[in-house]
Amino acid sequence: MKAEVEIGAAWKKTSKAENNYIQLRIDAPFLPGPIFANLVGGDLHWTRFK
Repeated sequence: MKAEVEIGAAWKKTSKAENNYIQLRIDAPFLPGPIFANLVGGDLHWTRFK
């Protein structure tokens, strides 16, 4: 039996300066806490909270 698991989500956003970016949240039971990230112009900026 194949189990499908979703470990994150992404949203298209626009900053106050009218710049487009993608906001991500990744979480799974094997991670110590969720990872929050923004993909801006090909650069990934992330933070992890416990």
